[in-house]
Amino acid sequence: MQSSLCSGNYLKDANPSLLFCPICMDRPAVKAAPVSNLPQYNWAVCLSCDIESHPQWVICRKCPMMRQSLPNTPSGLHSHFTRYHLKPLKRKHDQLLNTQNHGRSVLITSPMSNNIPPNTAISDCPSSHEISSMTNNLCGQNSATDDMSLSTAATTASVSCNNTKYARPQSSRYFTAYSKSQGSAHLVGLSQFGFDCPKDQINSDEILLHIKLAEFSSKLSRGQCQEFTSILNLCCRTLEKKKHTYSTTIPVSYNLLQSQALLGKNSIVANLPYPKVHSLDDNHSYVSIRDCIADILGFGFPLDTIPLDNHYSFPVQYPSNSRHALQNIRERALAIFPDHPSLKIIWFNEWSDDFEGNISSKSRSPVWVKTITICPPPSFQLHKKQQLNYTYPIALGPKGANHNIVEKHLAEELKSLQINSPNNFFYDFASRTIVPVYVDMFVSMMDQPERRSANSIMLGTSTYTARWGMSLDFTSVANTIPTCAECLSKSTLSGGNRVIPNNSDCNQCCSWNLESDKNVLQFDPPNDYPPDAIPPCGKLSPIVLTYEKLRNCVTQAHNNIVNQTWSTKNAICFLRTHGLNKEALDRVTTHAENCLALALAQEQDPTDITFLELSNDKEENPHLFKEWDVPSLWNRGTNISQHIEAIMHLLFLGVTKKIIKMINTWLTLKMNYSEFLVMVKPLLDGIRGLNLPWLNVQPFLEGKLGTWVAENYMGFSRIALWFYGSVLPHLQYASVFVNPTQPTEKWTKTQNYRWLQVRGLDTEGNALTLRQRVSFFLSQDGGPPLPLPPKGCDVNDVMKMLQAHNIMISNLMVDVVQEDTVTLCTQSIHHFLDTFEVFDSSMRNVDEKPSWISSYNFLCLLNLPYIMDEYGPLRTLWEGGLQGEGFIRLIKPYIVHGLRRGWQSSLMKGTLERMSLSRVQHSTRLELQCVDDEFIESCTKIDFYVHQSTNEAMHRFISHKPLSVVYTVHGNWYMLCRNNEKHGESTFFGMRISHQSYIGNEQFMDYHKYDLNFENGDVLDTVPISSVTLSAVFLPKVNEDQIYTGVDTRWFFVCEDPTLFFRPRLSST
Repeated sequence: MQSSLCSGNYLKDANPSLLFCPICMDRPAVKAAPVSNLPQYNWAVCLSCDIESHPQWVICRKCPMMRQSLPNTPSGLHSHFTRYHLKPLKRKHDQLLNTQNHGRSVLITSPMSNNIPPNTAISDCPSSHEISSMTNNLCGQNSATDDMSLSTAATTASVSCNNTKYARPQSSRYFTAYSKSQGSAHLVGLSQFGFDCPKDQINSDEILLHIKLAEFSSKLSRGQCQEFTSILNLCCRTLEKKKHTYSTTIPVSYNLLQSQALLGKNSIVANLPYPKVHSLDDNHSYVSIRDCIADILGFGFPLDTIPLDNHYSFPVQYPSNSRHALQNIRERALAIFPDHPSLKIIWFNEWSDDFEGNISSKSRSPVWVKTITICPPPSFQLHKKQQLNYTYPIALGPKGANHNIVEKHLAEELKSLQINSPNNFFYDFASRTIVPVYVDMFVSMMDQPERRSANSIMLGTSTYTARWGMSLDFTSVANTIPTCAECLSKSTLSGGNRVIPNNSDCNQCCSWNLESDKNVLQFDPPNDYPPDAIPPCGKLSPIVLTYEKLRNCVTQAHNNIVNQTWSTKNAICFLRTHGLNKEALDRVTTHAENCLALALAQEQDPTDITFLELSNDKEENPHLFKEWDVPSLWNRGTNISQHIEAIMHLLFLGVTKKIIKMINTWLTLKMNYSEFLVMVKPLLDGIRGLNLPWLNVQPFLEGKLGTWVAENYMGFSRIALWFYGSVLPHLQYASVFVNPTQPTEKWTKTQNYRWLQVRGLDTEGNALTLRQRVSFFLSQDGGPPLPLPPKGCDVNDVMKMLQAHNIMISNLMVDVVQEDTVTLCTQSIHHFLDTFEVFDSSMRNVDEKPSWISSYNFLCLLNLPYIMDEYGPLRTLWEGGLQGEGFIRLIKPYIVHGLRRGWQSSLMKGTLERMSLSRVQHSTRLELQCVDDEFIESCTKIDFYVHQSTNEAMHRFISHKPLSVVYTVHGNWYMLCRNNEKHGESTFFGMRISHQSYIGNEQFMDYHKYDLNFENGDVLDTVPISSVTLSAVFLPKVNEDQIYTGVDTRWFFVCEDPTLFFRPRLSST
């Protein structure tokens, strides 16, 4: 059979290697059959071997250069056809569209249009009445019923949403129809006929189609809209016709698309429900939180509201059952609404930041945006298409403008939503009733610069505020903050962490416990500090900042300046020790000095010109002659502790990035850095080839990380222990520099650089500058400076730091907060900071500030245990998605013309329209009870790599590359291969990996020997995705075949037991 297949004319042009079964490798194909009866696919042949259990495979009989089989799917065949067979048909010019009469006459010249005669115009196609149900061919119906049956629930509705006062009449009309399961029909009926049409009188597929058309076309430019209408025009000529009560018209011209979907009075976009946009001033557009609450309750999306009858207990998995939600927000809500069993307690997360628009560098105009995310449900992190349903932009403005007007409106609205008032009763679609609503902020997620600026707090690089939420002269007490040698000697191992026993009696250190009242944290008052504010002990203590303390210190400074008890310098010094930034200092003192000047002038001579001028100034600017109005954030009823650390920025863009850079510096001082770069290149290349979303790393090119983003640092943090542990122990130490024997004028630039470097002298400049600098020091009196002692700790200390970093992150990034989680996190953070201090102190000069102070992210790690204890798992507070930085991607593409007049309102309105279309499309699927396969597929989280064939998997194992593996409920490890017999991604073929032996522990990682249980002719196991319990990557040991360690998505490494993953083991020393 092999001979007949290979020698026959039918397969004479096919690649002979593809005529063998890809599973058994040595068995030729015994059967061949055409895949499709379509003439354009006459090259596709389906082959099979003599083993019935082996899957069939598809090849192209006309492409001898093909190296692998094709997927037996319509998209796979079409992709190969357009890439390799359409070129002779002039692929780039296969359709010449000649649009006439506003796009209603289309000329088809493609040779592939076999079903339509050439030169057939659209006027010869079916009429609009005959196209009534053509959409059945575009949108397939599915009889599966969603969990939320709107049609059934509508029959029980007893309260109309007309009772809710919406700011826009369009919202009122939509939600009135939506409460009767007619929301989408309302929009489509208006756009098509100018009036509401009953849902049962319009084909449900047509409703879904028009909603999707409106959402898609709203994102297109004018040229793209014209191109899209030409595509729709062609669709009309190929669809079958089916009559219905109301026949909709598919827009086949640009004007019709604009009229029906975008700009017309009755278009879908013009009648969408979304909050009203307000202009606060010339710089800011604003959306009311009240409107956002009404909007999301009107849609009836599932919300993670705070329960009324729960009490705080472990474990904590979601924000709604956290300590802050149940003991603070819930208690305040029940005190205001004591007898309302239908009360909805709604919380939201706040986020704001600035970014550059999508415009040229010459006209850059940074934009500031603030959003709120309302009660995202537990599935929020998994379903990307649903994330948009819960986030609303509430303010837009230019960067650098004073945003206090936005914060003032937000504070006033928040207070108004926390009282028992008729205005706080909203229509809730989920219950079909009017319900009382209590709204409170859960947390505010901003990066450090944004958070500090909004709260008028100094930056982290300042003297007193390196740690957010605390004021302390960190540099003056830097020697007493880390754990001292005596306390370290008493440490023990517990739960994978190094535990320092109670050191309350130690008078040398506080062991990172900055909240303690130990004298070692007290510091001398700075110069100009008010004498009457100095405690009796003569020392100042750390201050845990609260809004109340900040308000009191402003009042105290103001009154003392006005009373002439303090000088302006005294007040500034006092306020600085409380963490206020320069802008706040200037305003407090300016207001106080104005009040003092006016009082003195009035006291001296009320008729003097000075007093009259000051009086006129007061009439024109009364706010300048009273105590400074503190930022609105200080007065909106929240705590400064609710401005939590931005997890993505702190852990990965902050700490992890700094560690990598400092190790690069350590390598240049201690090791052969060029040798290191050569050795690490293949390590990351093998990881990148897996394309894993949780292990997304970039090339380590010369140690430069300019293209790395947060997800790259997060992925790298999972393998950093293996990455450095595979290379550092094998590197040679850098050679000691010896003065060259030739005259100094013949020294090279490198020699001059090294001579200066080993002496700790300036190494900046070109070759001539360095030569002159060396000559200067050599010729000075007393001889040149002596070389400094070698800098840098031992390799083992670096690995201990990386191990502690891994343990810390694995503790912090848990999914659930258990009773001991906060304690474990505290211990692991302290242990990491101790190891980092050992590493950092070995490279800094005696008078140099520690890196854990200058890089303030390290001290801010100490805030994370409190955040977990108060607000739940840090993963739910991740600011990288649409409730944070990810929102920028939605609006940045639309800032293309700079910040013209009224840009903020236009941008806000356009953003809300696009987001409303997404919400309406989601609600349309619920109304019509249809299942979106694309949406369901996007909700399936794939954390492993699927090999295209067994050959690829075997090659990766034999080549000793990193392996993407899964562990199943049956206790087996598999490398997964694509199953071409199954459509979708629910079932795979698995190549089983068996454990051979335990090798040992090196660099805090356990290594095992594995083998691939697969030979030619073996039958592969079928692995359903539902049987996968763990996704991991086996990381090879350098230069040793079949020996691997493993890491999973939780930052856990494989243990001595090959079936268990846990945090790397700490050594007893």
